[in-house]
Amino acid sequence: MAGASFANGALLEADANGKAITQSSGKILAKALAAAGAAGDIVPVLLILQR
Repeated sequence: MAGASFANGALLEADANGKAITQSSGKILAKALAAAGAAGDIVPVLLILQR
């Protein structure tokens, strides 16, 4: 679930509530496969495994 709007293809991190937001300083968790127009939108993402 989106915590804010983001573009298709954006790299995502989790906000304090566990919702997806555009990555800025946190760990990259996923890549958006569709755009989110607003917080609360449900969009498909590709999860990224980091070790």
